[in-house]
Amino acid sequence: MSDQPSPDRQVPNAGRAVRLIIRYDGDEMTVESRQRLDMRVPLGTAGEVEEVSRAGVWLEVRDGAGEALLQQPLRDPIPRDTEVFSDDPEHSVARIPTPSASGVFTVLVPDLDGADHVALMERSADPGGAELAGEREIARFDLHD
Repeated sequence: MSDQPSPDRQVPNAGRAVRLIIRYDGDEMTVESRQRLDMRVPLGTAGEVEEVSRAGVWLEVRDGAGEALLQQPLRDPIPRDTEVFSDDPEHSVARIPTPSASGVFTVLVPDLDGADHVALMERSADPGGAELAGEREIARFDLHD
């Protein structure tokens, strides 16, 4: 039996959700839209708070005191590099840093009792991937209008 939650399982007491549409331009992020929904968020995309022990990006739904109520892993929503192609058979594909990306991404989080805001968090690895850097908060978004 797998340790992974089934995608059709639900977050307890989360019959409501909040959809945030977030606009970014470089390192600047703003909430473009905040919509409350009557729906459940699958456990496959959200789970209990635990120590994050790998590189990546995640959201934390937090209470007013800043305590994490729930974590939700994300694929990095802001592209930091671009795939480029070359005619050189030795180096046909490479990734180059994107100097100043801009765009929009959407997140869906449970509207939990006591939830105050969402924090976008990141932990990165050194270039060799051997050591993890400390986690850092990239941005914070209020859940209330």
